[in-house]
Amino acid sequence: TWDQETVAALWRQLLAKAQTGDDIMSTEGVILATRDILPRTSRVSSETGVFNMMLGHLWRCFEPNTFLTPSGTTTMGFSIPAILAAHLYRPDEVHLAFCGDGSFHMRAGDLETLSRLNSRVILVVFNDGGLGTIRIPWRGKRYKCGGLDYTPTVSIAKIAEGYGVRGTRIETIGGYKKALAQALENDGPMVIEVMIDAELYPRFVNEIRMNMKMPERSPATIS
Repeated sequence: TWDQETVAALWRQLLAKAQTGDDIMSTEGVILATRDILPRTSRVSSETGVFNMMLGHLWRCFEPNTFLTPSGTTTMGFSIPAILAAHLYRPDEVHLAFCGDGSFHMRAGDLETLSRLNSRVILVVFNDGGLGTIRIPWRGKRYKCGGLDYTPTVSIAKIAEGYGVRGTRIETIGGYKKALAQALENDGPMVIEVMIDAELYPRFVNEIRMNMKMPERSPATIS
């Protein structure tokens, strides 16, 4: 069984491993910065992706029905239409969607709807240049991953601007905090393209996997 103190200890251990410095970029740092800045009543959507594994362990909900994710977290293309629905439900509040670059390209046409409705929606797109969830196990098995990588010249921020949505590309957590604060102050949608080095994923993913093995150890051993 899991008691509250055991869960709290696991939480503290995982947070201690997160890289959150303003002059670096990490997926977990972006997630934690978003939670610190975003209003507690805002709805957040997510979908399949390496970032979603991190969200499942790092995100805190303070109100019911404020975290929207597909069953099993295995659906690409869910996050943007889900956050559009959240906007229609509560149009006066700011809502945020986390999505990967692959899912963004599947649903890019929805930016026209966001722009036309002038939705108070923030899209945070993790751009790691490919299909990161598949790439991690493939590289572990030493498969060729050429079909999983995108051309580095694609600019998601500029795609957003083509639809009439403000877009910005971010390369540090400090820059992300400023962009998110600006997005909250302005009316209408905004796309924040977060540039992620996919080679850094395994470090924190491994920390999560070790955290999930804790039931094998006595709670007395948890510091």
